[in-house]
Amino acid sequence: MSVPFVEVTLDKPRKLRFPISAMKKVEEILGVSVTNMLNLVDISLDQLMTLLTVGLKWDDPDITQEQVDKIVDDNWPDVTSLYTTVTSALTLGIANKIYTPDEIETLKNALTLQKAAD
Repeated sequence: MSVPFVEVTLDKPRKLRFPISAMKKVEEILGVSVTNMLNLVDISLDQLMTLLTVGLKWDDPDITQEQVDKIVDDNWPDVTSLYTTVTSALTLGIANKIYTPDEIETLKNALTLQKAAD
């Protein structure tokens, strides 16, 4: 199952997507779990731009933070809608990874093995 994406129009149409590798990268860079990131009311602009940059890298692996900053400055109307767009894409990535049928089955099997071991 492919991780869903949010299409955004910046300098050109782009796909914002958070597969597991992107979520791990966000956690590594920011030192905050992605699930906690969604609960933050006071998210910094630096954190938001990091999320955006990492989410765009799967579609454009060479894009840099500086390029994303410039693209947003030139093409995005306001920070509030940017926050909504980025967190929507992150939520799609988390939900897809938490609730896929294969992962649910794996979790069930792990819990069954753990109960048997106890």
